[in-house]
Amino acid sequence: MLRISAAVEELLEVLEPAPKAFVLYFNCIDDFLGTDEKALLRELKSRFLGHHFTVCHINPVAADEKISQGMRKHNQMYELLEYTEEKDEGINLIGNYVSLDQESELFDLLADWGIKRVRELFACRTFEEYQKMAASRLNLVLVPMGLVAAQSMAEKLDIPYYFNPPSYLWFGPGVHGYRL
Repeated sequence: MLRISAAVEELLEVLEPAPKAFVLYFNCIDDFLGTDEKALLRELKSRFLGHHFTVCHINPVAADEKISQGMRKHNQMYELLEYTEEKDEGINLIGNYVSLDQESELFDLLADWGIKRVRELFACRTFEEYQKMAASRLNLVLVPMGLVAAQSMAEKLDIPYYFNPPSYLWFGPGVHGYRL
């Protein structure tokens, strides 16, 4: 614990701007050693006020067979979002590991439906932008990878979700279609 705390202190001294959040990655050896991550997080949060900490596990040995490692990692990326009662008209796009092309017809469709704020994890440039995702009214899950994250956000943040992966239709020889 002392080494992690010292590393965080050093990072806060040398990085400009100083990070507001830290994601600690533990591999399977930490589980075998019995690392008390809850105690570590309590210590870090009390020592470094105003900073956020979470833990991610890289542990295929103890993996839950019902949840893939990719789904688990995707879920962990949203762990630092904090509940807010004030919801805005925005929606989050969940499940992909890159932001959608801004020329995507999905944005035009959403705008036609009156949705002005579309948030994506990988489009967030600041921790504050990331936190605004918690104010969205809906999570639109575009890829099955995001289902566990959306389910967790529904419970923790009271953001309902709709699972709508893309589907491709065959219209005949040489013609392909894309449908939402």
